[in-house]
Amino acid sequence: MSRRRITEALLNDNNSPAVAVEISSKNKMVKLPTVQLSEKNNSVFSTKRQMVYSVSPEECKPWSFHDRDQSWLTEKKCSDLIASIKLNGQKIPVLARAITHTNEKEKYEIIAGARRWFACKYLGTKLDITLTDSNNRECSVFMHIENKERDDISDFERATNYKSLLESSVFESQDSLGLSFGVKKSALSKMLSAATLSEYKFIFDHLESITQIPIKPAYELSVLLKDKTSFSKIKQHMNSLKKRKRMPSVKSILKELLQVGKGTITHKENIIIHETPSKKSRIILRQKKNILFLEFPAPKQKKETEEIKNLLASMIDQITNKDF
Repeated sequence: MSRRRITEALLNDNNSPAVAVEISSKNKMVKLPTVQLSEKNNSVFSTKRQMVYSVSPEECKPWSFHDRDQSWLTEKKCSDLIASIKLNGQKIPVLARAITHTNEKEKYEIIAGARRWFACKYLGTKLDITLTDSNNRECSVFMHIENKERDDISDFERATNYKSLLESSVFESQDSLGLSFGVKKSALSKMLSAATLSEYKFIFDHLESITQIPIKPAYELSVLLKDKTSFSKIKQHMNSLKKRKRMPSVKSILKELLQVGKGTITHKENIIIHETPSKKSRIILRQKKNILFLEFPAPKQKKETEEIKNLLASMIDQITNKDF
């Protein structure tokens, strides 16, 4: 199948002859087109007729392997879809799978269409779903087709999803996953490495949103964290970031941690001490075009000089989120 979304294949808005639609008293009957998966065996789902059921959103929940982070499922992030469904109704059903052997109130798991599910839940309206009995591997391909061209799902979200699918043995190897999703081996390797950033809770738990994490710096940071010396520096700097009154943006945090891990820049490097004739030390803080001069009694030992630098660097951390 080309780059069309799977839900567009499930129910064609243009009333194309390729999709036959019947209306019954309660549910819609749709005829599914053939969907080809990009797996080694090129397995094909044959054309068949499926019902579109109207159910309560409260009976549904996102699939455990869903690639969309929960931070997307808010009134603000789904405002456009909420307004559209409120005005025009739900045009495309979500793809769901029945949950068996459960005592929970949820009877269905959403494979593709989590935002539509959230919007209907928010509006208190029924949710149109089509059901599949496909296995996890097949469902992951369905979801990938649905979300492949969406800009609102970040590469890092996809990376964590790939990592989860491999760890749960939905795919037996990186090669089979990459082949199914059309991801090059080198790119997949970097994405999986970047996804390990989520294992470092002292960093990950303080990032505002997973959706804002760029793949490249996440990958570079994950490599640095494997080195004991870099790990220690990064953790120490992250602890200082937590003490700020306002946390920097996700990109700024990753940038600072990379600089510290690589040893390329620290706030202490912007503090220069010069002896003056008055037996005092002048501490210079360089901030772009500005230079701030402070005078302190000349340190007697090098250790005291380092303590002054550490103190000033800590003060800078607390009052600014900008790099000097």
